[in-house]
Amino acid sequence: MKTIRFDTSYIGKCNVFASEITIQALNILCDLLFNAKMKATLKDCVIFNIVKDKESKTIANMEITFFDVKSRTDYQLAFTLNEEICFCGDEPLKEENFHYATNCKWLLHEAFCLENEKEQFKPHEKMHITVKEAAEIAQEVNATNLILWHTEDNDLKNRKKLYTAEAKRYFNGNIFIPNDLERIEL
Repeated sequence: MKTIRFDTSYIGKCNVFASEITIQALNILCDLLFNAKMKATLKDCVIFNIVKDKESKTIANMEITFFDVKSRTDYQLAFTLNEEICFCGDEPLKEENFHYATNCKWLLHEAFCLENEKEQFKPHEKMHITVKEAAEIAQEVNATNLILWHTEDNDLKNRKKLYTAEAKRYFNGNIFIPNDLERIEL
């Protein structure tokens, strides 16, 4: 069995930056899960910060800009970090948001399944897309590196090889398909 070690040397407050809807949900969860004493301790340690669409904040000496993913189902925010990293959230990057990712060094994008598996997994019904479509977006915004995540996991043994091969047909940059707990230096 693999042991996971967490760095416990950090001492300080934990800042969570999220939309108002998400912060409300987190507060409800805290109310449901913790007694009054635990909630008071939590409020001393964790600070919930509401951020809005197109809002920029300096966090840990990095400029982070939050943007609405334009979801048809739930309000979600994605973000860019120092205009070098673009995390698209849990849905495909919409064309109206391409400017957030243009020329980024790292595009972190969901890719639910391979193109030839879309009838089986129906990614569009779940507000997701295929590896091919994510790679085409990365190519269009001129990203340097593409990290594909939020994938189906029916063939973990071959997923990295198959997803990389498909993405390479549509994207000229570097492609990463991480396994759980794998680290990628950005």
